[in-house]
Amino acid sequence: MIVFTITTKKPHKYASATNFYPLWANIATKDQAKSLVKKHLPKLICKGGLASTSNLENIYKKNIVPDKQWDFPYGWAPHQILIWQGLLNYDYKKEAQELIYRWLYMIVKTAVNYNGLIPEKFNIVDCTQKTDVEYGNVGVTFKYIPDGGFGWTNASFKVGLDLLDKKYIKKLNSLIDPDVLFVIR
Repeated sequence: MIVFTITTKKPHKYASATNFYPLWANIATKDQAKSLVKKHLPKLICKGGLASTSNLENIYKKNIVPDKQWDFPYGWAPHQILIWQGLLNYDYKKEAQELIYRWLYMIVKTAVNYNGLIPEKFNIVDCTQKTDVEYGNVGVTFKYIPDGGFGWTNASFKVGLDLLDKKYIKKLNSLIDPDVLFVIR
């Protein structure tokens, strides 16, 4: 699972959440899975979960490549779900639990701090819904918030809760004032 550049035909230092799709599809060998987890997963782990890509500043000059919504430091719900399941498919339960908790923690903290806001995307380095990319972040300024939040973020929360050990769900509940917001069961 090595990405090669077209021009040099040498391995690229860039890591992407999509590198883990073979684990989700359960088509990688155990050795390939082990290599991905060891070499690429650490490049994507941040305080709020998994970044969509590794830090591009090490590869490109900031003024040449503008911030894109799918690039570092942003995290997206579909990537989280696919990687969690991929890790579980290959018996990396400890790693999956940590990543699920990080993502759900960020969602809960955002909902608590912003009156139930469930945004489309997150800056997973700073654990905030405030983003500065080419398309912004729908819902951040409380405009265009769909009733009930964003489908894939909501789905990631539900999937994460179904996969998360009860001891971590208890920790998430400690973040919530039950008189103001829901309690997670």
